[in-house]
Amino acid sequence: MKQLKLLLASLLFLAFTGTTAYVATSCTPVAAHASPAPVNTIKFPWGAANAVSLPATGNQVVNCINNVTVVDGVTTQATASRTIGFTFDPQLMAGAQVFLKYKTSGTDTLYFTGGGITNAAINSTATKIWCQSYTFDGTQLWPNGAAVKVN
Repeated sequence: MKQLKLLLASLLFLAFTGTTAYVATSCTPVAAHASPAPVNTIKFPWGAANAVSLPATGNQVVNCINNVTVVDGVTTQATASRTIGFTFDPQLMAGAQVFLKYKTSGTDTLYFTGGGITNAAINSTATKIWCQSYTFDGTQLWPNGAAVKVN
């Protein structure tokens, strides 16, 4: 009876996790079935917001795959002008938000190019942080207002 309970527990474990379970009394592996590939990514607010860091210079394309994307241009501050563009996951729905933080070590500019966004360049002064948010309309990002200098 005890062995039957262990076998049933192992089979239940296998059914719910899709991994190999072992019967403790005999150490015989029970074959696992292949788990199907996930269909959807768990998105914000149940999953973490997508975070992307900008390089110090050059071009970067940000792929928005989540309902909230944070673009960090502060941790690695710009040492020259940057250019940023956006692409969008086919599952991304209208109303998704992008939050941009931007900082430079000099008087540099953040340019927007490559499609996916309608926005004027952000001209920055040394050590100042600028923030701006955008809303996805199903096709591209639109600014929620002008960039704001926060310090």
